[in-house]
Amino acid sequence: MKNLILLIGIHILFISSSHSQIGPYTRNIPQINLKAATYDVNLARQVQAVKEFEYHLATADNYYNYCVPVESNCQKMYKSLSHSSWLDGVFTFSHGNVGYTALWLKNGRSYYFHYIPFAAIEAWANSRSPGQFYHEYIRGRYSLSNFIGYEP
Repeated sequence: MKNLILLIGIHILFISSSHSQIGPYTRNIPQINLKAATYDVNLARQVQAVKEFEYHLATADNYYNYCVPVESNCQKMYKSLSHSSWLDGVFTFSHGNVGYTALWLKNGRSYYFHYIPFAAIEAWANSRSPGQFYHEYIRGRYSLSNFIGYEP
């Protein structure tokens, strides 16, 4: 009988110790190899850039639709760049402190830029080479938003 009680006691001790919580000083803790979460900075920047692009494109579309009608109170200017081999025309429009510029190419593509001032548009239209003017004064100074589907 003593042996049976001793065996039951050892068995209960074994079961309770195997199901107890693991404390900070417990030995033989099972090792779980979990990799730390990684944060892809480039992916985060790309996602942010796409969000900003979509916001600016939607805003530019709204301004374009608001400013194009003749009766709108936007400041606007269209200049032909047809003396260029690849540029066709540029239309800049603004309302309040926000504006955009649409650029049409001879291949049928159109692009939005953040607002290019009237003085720069005037100088661009009067330049001897609009393509060279674009590369020297527009590209890199005014951020290009992207392709739009409007025809001049």
